[in-house]
Amino acid sequence: MKSIAAGALLLLLQHAASPVAAYEKGGKTFINWDAHEYPIVPHWNWHRPFPDNGDPPMGFETKCNVHKKFHAKNYKLGDLRRGEEHELYPFSDAIEKDIAGRQYPGSWDGVDHGGLQRDILMMNWRDLPVHVRQWIETNEMRKPDTADVPAASGGTNRRPWRFMVFQKKPRKVAVTATETAPLRAEPTEGVSPSEWALPKVADRDKVVFFAPGQLYPILPLWNAKGGKCEDSFSDLKRYQKQAADDTVVAWLYEHSKPDRDHGKNDIYFKIRAEHVLETEHGRDQRKLWEVLLRNSRRSERKRTREERMAGRESLDVPERDEL
Repeated sequence: MKSIAAGALLLLLQHAASPVAAYEKGGKTFINWDAHEYPIVPHWNWHRPFPDNGDPPMGFETKCNVHKKFHAKNYKLGDLRRGEEHELYPFSDAIEKDIAGRQYPGSWDGVDHGGLQRDILMMNWRDLPVHVRQWIETNEMRKPDTADVPAASGGTNRRPWRFMVFQKKPRKVAVTATETAPLRAEPTEGVSPSEWALPKVADRDKVVFFAPGQLYPILPLWNAKGGKCEDSFSDLKRYQKQAADDTVVAWLYEHSKPDRDHGKNDIYFKIRAEHVLETEHGRDQRKLWEVLLRNSRRSERKRTREERMAGRESLDVPERDEL
């Protein structure tokens, strides 16, 4: 029983930790120092579900484990205003218009560098895995645009950024920033949005822009193709932020930075996805932890009631005449 209790305590410590910026790299811990030096977007709720040493989540065994590496170009929003000679110029007006008033999803680990220092990634469309492309087509390019939803506490629940897909422009053709617009399906009356026709542009002629924070809600899709867990990874209903029995967990565990001082914007990022199963020992630990937590909450409620009763009784004590 003591060993199970100790395991439950370790499980508690694992959940209590704040592992937003530690990654495995060559057997050592790689830290994203920006997560300590800059604020995190207020709506961020993604945290690494794995231990630092690369083991499965505590109390779980791995059905399959896939690591993949991807390449992109990492720009700042300020690069959109660097003039006609810059690579982003043909897309600059359209990007600024599309993100205007929308909620920034965050950079790596949810970091917000603020204003024109915010990160934006660019990838060739055909470099995205097929499951990611299909998700973007269905959930972004074919989805009708909606207005901001009023928040109950005032203000608005702003819409987040979208994946912005553009057609590349031939280098020999002069183009202005105002001529380009994101590729989106043409709404057709009487037809389900899932069946709206997309513009006919070859995959090799498309690029996509997005914030690093947009990766986290669909991480398993990036690792799905070609593995024995393709069915699990391509089903986002299985994807959980913390490990549970027979679920998928994932994390963007390493990324590089652009060498902006030398005009180099190329970066890479690595994603780890796992289909995990709860072990018998892990289940015993979890159940004991649930009992400990339930008893702790019950004791806290009891203590609160007793303090309230004591407060009421003190108000009922009649005043004594000191004279």
